[in-house]
Amino acid sequence: MLIDFKGEDDETGRQLSMVIRVGEVTATNPGAHKVSVTFDDDDGQTSGELPVIVPNTLENHDHALPDVGEDVLCIFLPTGTEEGFVLGSFYAGNVANPESSQDVRATTYKDEARIAYDRSSHTYTIDIQDTHIKADQQKIEMETAQQIHLTTQQLLLTIGGTTMTLNGSSAQIDTQNITFKGNMDVTGTLHTSGDISTAGGVSAAGAVHGSNI
Repeated sequence: MLIDFKGEDDETGRQLSMVIRVGEVTATNPGAHKVSVTFDDDDGQTSGELPVIVPNTLENHDHALPDVGEDVLCIFLPTGTEEGFVLGSFYAGNVANPESSQDVRATTYKDEARIAYDRSSHTYTIDIQDTHIKADQQKIEMETAQQIHLTTQQLLLTIGGTTMTLNGSSAQIDTQNITFKGNMDVTGTLHTSGDISTAGGVSAAGAVHGSNI
């Protein structure tokens, strides 16, 4: 589509209309981060592969391509449609913006996964089907339908005055009191430096030793 630059003289307007154009992506080259664009106002002329503008390419590397069928705004060098750049896409026609808040920056993907930050509530949200993660300045909420898998050399959890340390061969819990509800099976030797008290009976398949037994 040629853009009508009203207010410009005929020659200047014609030149600008050839430099700044709107077209439709008809092919993508993800490895090169380029797309080909077809312009329906020019007998279906298709450009060469055009680089898609991104924020960073040196120390930080961004990757985000428009899809085939997506309308994009292009800018070309005066030499023609073989040398130019895709500046980006825009909402038009039946394609609606999924967000309505000025405070939200979000990406919603084809499979309905969504990553968003709301600066008004300081909330970061990740939704991937049945997995949901929500974090703000005070808490992190995590929900998943099947499994949370953590792999590390050591896991240290601090909750108030309680500390739990887990590593490859041992686990240690430092706290004032621990309450277990339900049955507990111990495979190995149970050592205690204090007393053991019970409201029920004690049964043992082997010997029970103690200074007062």
